[in-house]
Amino acid sequence: MTKYDVIDKFSDRRVVVVGDVMLDIYEIAEPAPDVYQFPVFSVIDTKHFLGGAGNVAANARSLGAEVYLFGETGSDMSGEKMDRLLKEGGIENKTSPCGVATTTKRLVVTGNGHTMRIDREDREPISHHMVEYILREIDEIGPEAMIIADYGKGVVTPELCRGIIERGKARGFPVFVDPKSDFGKFRGSTMIKPNRRELMEFCSVSPQDTLDRYCIDAFLVTADIDGMDLYTDTDHSHTPAFEKEPVNDVGAGDTVIATCALAVTSGASFEDAMEIASHAAAIAVRNEYVHAVTAEELEASLCECLVSS
Repeated sequence: MTKYDVIDKFSDRRVVVVGDVMLDIYEIAEPAPDVYQFPVFSVIDTKHFLGGAGNVAANARSLGAEVYLFGETGSDMSGEKMDRLLKEGGIENKTSPCGVATTTKRLVVTGNGHTMRIDREDREPISHHMVEYILREIDEIGPEAMIIADYGKGVVTPELCRGIIERGKARGFPVFVDPKSDFGKFRGSTMIKPNRRELMEFCSVSPQDTLDRYCIDAFLVTADIDGMDLYTDTDHSHTPAFEKEPVNDVGAGDTVIATCALAVTSGASFEDAMEIASHAAAIAVRNEYVHAVTAEELEASLCECLVSS
């Protein structure tokens, strides 16, 4: 099976994404003409994008899959905006309103790039009742793959992870994880995708030893312009980054985990999935803002690489 055959199968996949949903708000600004003791910017435009688990879902949907998204949002204007973005993106919105504000990341962008970021969030763990609701809905949907997008905001609890991974084992669907916390709660998952910093923070032994300790099939470590490294119980392989001068790397990890999940579920080996995901990440980081990669863009990138090699 070629990589093109794999990508063609993306549209046949049914994927559930569970995790910390957030709204990315880009304030396009320019420095104010007056001089103050602190930086002052005048906003000239505002753009909104799905962030966190929402961006994972947006990438999976843009690549062609049928996507269901679970998480928590607030009953506020940011939550309403997120709901509209999910509808516009064709994503099945299974998020639940909670009693706190929607998680937001507000980035001030000037001619010099990202100047500052202001986060609004609540890290309270979700309730047992919420966990039961998500697991019950997963049973009804019958996914072909699960993606857990953990950003440490409270949705990805040990209880929820245990329920998802147990269902994956029992029903035969793979579970892919983008972790922001201790790898132990993802025991038994198919693939974990930390970046290099997260690997150093949460992994006290070698990646192969971690696979054995937590019964994980594959470890994919992303390292920005240094590419990606894949570890299994028997092998280690590397793929380069296909974009060495990124414009904006926000959300690239979301692109990688979404692409890997679809590729493996569509019949790709872990190594081929890593290479396909590296192409997807290259497309994402060439864009000024968060970008959901399409299957057409991905196939064009593969073709361009083949022609130039």
